[in-house]
Amino acid sequence: MSADSADAPTRLSALDGLRGIAALIVVAHHVVRVIPDVAVNFLHAGDVPAVGSWLWWLQYSPLKVLTAGPESVLVFFVLSGFVLSLAPFTRDRFDWISYMPRRVVRLFVPTVAAVVFAAALILIVPRYASSVHGPWLAGLFDVAVTPRTVLTDATILFGAPFRIDGVMWSLVWEVWFSLLLPLFIAVVVLCRRFWWISVIIAFGASTVGVVLHQEWLIYLPVFLLGVALARGAGDLRVLAARVDALRYGTAVWWMLLAVGMVAIISRWMIIDQLPRNHVLDVLAFPITALGAALVTACCAFWGGSSRFLTWKPVAWLGRVSFSLYLVHLPIVLSTAFLIGDEHWLRVAAISVPLSLLTAWGFYKVVEAPAHRLSVRVGRMTARAWTS
Repeated sequence: MSADSADAPTRLSALDGLRGIAALIVVAHHVVRVIPDVAVNFLHAGDVPAVGSWLWWLQYSPLKVLTAGPESVLVFFVLSGFVLSLAPFTRDRFDWISYMPRRVVRLFVPTVAAVVFAAALILIVPRYASSVHGPWLAGLFDVAVTPRTVLTDATILFGAPFRIDGVMWSLVWEVWFSLLLPLFIAVVVLCRRFWWISVIIAFGASTVGVVLHQEWLIYLPVFLLGVALARGAGDLRVLAARVDALRYGTAVWWMLLAVGMVAIISRWMIIDQLPRNHVLDVLAFPITALGAALVTACCAFWGGSSRFLTWKPVAWLGRVSFSLYLVHLPIVLSTAFLIGDEHWLRVAAISVPLSLLTAWGFYKVVEAPAHRLSVRVGRMTARAWTS
C-alpha cells in the first residue's frame, strides 16, 4: 500500500469532520434567524446595521462564518462532488450499474423519513402566528400537512416550496448531481491533465446562472468544483507536500484556509459593506463557491487539519451530519413556536441539544440502515444486470 493510499482513510475522515462542522453551522444559522432583528436583516440583505452594533458583529464581521448556513451548504456540494467522483477517477473499473440505485436509496430513504418526521412535529406542535414576531417565523406558521404536501416534499426531484422541511431545497441539487455524475466526470476528463480548466468552467457557469436567475445553473457547477478537486488530487498532493516542506508551511496553510473562509462570507463581510456594484453582486455567489472549494481542498490535502477534523466529537458530528441536517429545522421551528421567538436564547438552549440527540437517533434508526440497504440494492442490481 502506498503512502497516499494509507493516508486516504484519514483524509476522508477529515472531510467527514468538515461536513459535520458545516452541518452544525447550518443549525446555528437557523437558530439565530429565530431572532427577529436577524431575520429582518437576512431577508433584506444589504441593509447593513451600524458598524460595531451586536447585529453587525453577528452578520457582517468574521464571526459570520459561525452562522453562514447557506454558504455551508455549498461546502456540502463541493464535498459531494469530491467524494463521489474519487472512485470513478481512481478505480480501473467503476460499477456504474450499482452506483445509481445505491445513491438513490442512500438519499431518498432518509429524506422521506425526515419529511414524515417534520410533518409529525407540525401536527404535534401547533404553529400560531401570535407566538412569534420575526418575519421568517411569521411566514412559516401556516403549513398545510396533507398526504399531497408530504408526498410533494418527499419527492424533492422537481423542487417544491418545501414548507414542511425547508432544508430539502438543497437535496434537489444533490439528487440531480448524483444522477448526472457521469456527465460531470466527462466534463473534467475532457480537460485532460488541465483539470483546473473545469474550475474556470464552474465559476463561469455559476456566474451566468446568477445573471440569468437559473437555479440549476447556479448550484450544479458548485459540484463540478469538487469533481475537479478529485481529478486533480494527484497534483494537489504534490503541491501540498511542497507547502509542508516550507519553513513556514503551516502558516501558508492557515493563510489559505483563512482566504477560503473570507471568500465564503465575502458577500456579508465585504461586498454588502461596499457601495452597490452590479459586478460584485453577480460575482458574490461564485466567489463564495470558490471559497468553499478552497476550504475543502485545505481540509483534504493538509495533514494538519486531520488532527482536529478526526477528533472524536468532530468525527461524531461528521457521522451524523446528514441526519442532523435533515431533522434540525423542524425541531428549531417547533421550539420557537412553542416558546416564542422573544425567548430565542431559551430556544437555542433547547433546540440545539435536542437536534443533536435526535440526529443520533435518526442516524441509528434510519440513515445507517438506509446505507446498508443501499449496498444490498446495488449488489442485487449488479447481479441482475450481469445474469
